[in-house]
Amino acid sequence: MINDDHMWKPEISNHRGHRGHGGDQAITRPVVPCLPRLSSVPSVTSVVRYSPLLALIILVALAGCGAPRPFTADHSELVAWWIEDVVRGAPREPDELRLTEPTTASDRVATWAAGSMVRGESLPPPQMVARRVRWPALRALFRQGMIVETDDALVAARPDLARDDQEYVLPVIDAENHDRRGIEAVVAALAQLKGDDLTAWVANARKARLTQDVEAGAKRWVGKR
Repeated sequence: MINDDHMWKPEISNHRGHRGHGGDQAITRPVVPCLPRLSSVPSVTSVVRYSPLLALIILVALAGCGAPRPFTADHSELVAWWIEDVVRGAPREPDELRLTEPTTASDRVATWAAGSMVRGESLPPPQMVARRVRWPALRALFRQGMIVETDDALVAARPDLARDDQEYVLPVIDAENHDRRGIEAVVAALAQLKGDDLTAWVANARKARLTQDVEAGAKRWVGKR
């Protein structure tokens, strides 16, 4: 069932990082900002080519025999909210992730988050770039009620949506969920998270996504995964 507490409230908080809380109405096809063609995104393939991710993964493997300093719950919360701000277009700097008392894991994540320099422009990692480009269309679909938020902070088509509309939104949904899962996995691998630390990271990542999606107009579909 749809949670009435978070339905049809498109008002958005302008306070970034604030831990906000996210009827039957005719659904009309929204005027959704066109998703740019992949070729129009500034050298996405170049981002992949020059990404330091491969070097970071090799570094993780070489360091695996040691005892890395812990990636704490506070660290994972900071990273989660930083990522969700950036993919929504907020001005954030990777150096914010370099703590006053850095750990091996937090340094690796901060280096990954810094992304790559492409033709003199600093771009986040490819999955974050893709989410940032997709965000205007996703937000429009949230506000129209065509896409809902699931319990695990992924997105899904509203279950009673007409078949034609489902075909229209499914490509956006599939791409967004792929990138959300991918970012979770990359941070977990770089920080070498296991057990309770991994559980804390996943919980923080999903809380940050859910909160900011609801603030942007999403409504939750309780019980749907």
